[in-house]
Formats: sequence, structure tokens, C-alpha cells
Amino acid sequence: MPGCHRPARAADLDHIVPFTAGGSTSPGNLHVLCTTHHKLKHHAHWTVQRPPDGTTRWTSPTGHRYLKPPDGAGP
Repeated sequence: MPGCHRPARAADLDHIVPFTAGGSTSPGNLHVLCTTHHKLKHHAHWTVQRPPDGTTRWTSPTGHRYLKPPDGAGP
């Protein structure tokens, strides 16, 4: 989630396209969310999409959009 700095080792894996809607359990359909943002996504009506460039696009219940570019790999 944009602005979240919790390390991945202390977070949850979440499906971008829900498993129940046919989303695969694969690297291209998973992202890491802290517990707070995982709950926010599922219970506060936030949505998330990831276009091919790897940017994660979050949309709030009010329609505001936030972009999170992919993190770099390693130091």
C-alpha cells in the first residue's frame, strides 16, 4: 500500500484478483500487505489493480487513486 513501510517478513500475501474469482496463486497475482492494509482492502472497499509495468494502482472507496511503483530488487 502506498506509504506503508512494514517489512514483507511481517506481512501477509494477498491475491490481487481474488482466488474465489479465478485469480491464481502466482507471483503475478500476489502482493504483500501488512495486516492493517490487508483488512482495509477487504473490509473497507479499497480495490487494487496491477498493470503489466508492475505498478500497483489502489482506488479508495471515494474514487481517489494512488500509485505504488514496484520496489527495487535487493540493495
